[in-house]
Amino acid sequence: MTMATVVIVQFSGTNDSWIPDGVNFVNNETRHESTDRKRRPTNGTVAISPQEQVSVSQLADQLHDAGYHVTNVFRQMREDRNKRGKKYHMLRYLLQRGDEALDSLENIRENYETVEEDLIDLLTNSFWRVRAYRNHLENGDIMISLNLELRVPRFSGGEPVKVYQRDELGHKIGQAEPIKPLAVLNMDHRGWVELKRAA
Repeated sequence: MTMATVVIVQFSGTNDSWIPDGVNFVNNETRHESTDRKRRPTNGTVAISPQEQVSVSQLADQLHDAGYHVTNVFRQMREDRNKRGKKYHMLRYLLQRGDEALDSLENIRENYETVEEDLIDLLTNSFWRVRAYRNHLENGDIMISLNLELRVPRFSGGEPVKVYQRDELGHKIGQAEPIKPLAVLNMDHRGWVELKRAA
């Protein structure tokens, strides 16, 4: 099976408290650009249908092991497709395969290590709703697009976030326990992704 040469990891949220400092802004998306994005034809397939509360903590190591390097990162305010007049914050990391990708760093050369550390923090400190797509680029290469939304923080004040299990009537059961994922995201050496049910 063909390897993916490009991986996009795109985060989004209604506020920007989770976005690392120092990330370059691009111009806010206009309503016309939002409409054009909605209408743009796709040439790919769904790799993962939306799944809530997914652990992506292994993804940073798996990207590294597969030979991917961050070559660009930026943020943008976008129009919400489903809520007219509402906006959300988008943060996108572009990763390319192979050491030659390091020659094409765009705006992160001076703080490359910080950019990688920020990505690791985003992946390990929260659970996310995950969607994924496998797209065909014009040059024939494969691009994997990971969309991470609806952040569920795993920690607060340095301590694990704990929740109670509840019965059918909503009553608390037992003691509060650290929040757990419903599924785990994995990537293989080709860049292909899949979800597995959490243990």
